[in-house]
Amino acid sequence: MHLLLYGVRWVLFMVLLYLRGLAFFVLEGVGGLAGFCFVFALLFLRGTEYSFLVWLFGGLSFGSFVLRFVYDIVLLRLSPTDAGLIL
Repeated sequence: MHLLLYGVRWVLFMVLLYLRGLAFFVLEGVGGLAGFCFVFALLFLRGTEYSFLVWLFGGLSFGSFVLRFVYDIVLLRLSPTDAGLIL
């Protein structure tokens, strides 16, 4: 049973590690664009009718950052050797 769980953990780790580059490319693109739009909306769009855009872009940018952070934490937890947990 332990060997089966180790195998599943190893396969899941390798798949997530393989997809890490693509996931980070997409999340950094979304986060960077949303961060730029957040600053633009904050500086140039005035009035209460645009306040939802400021919150939307700010939340999207921050959410992208959190997803990248959580992705790395999951990879560290799934590491087959547990060597990555020592930072």
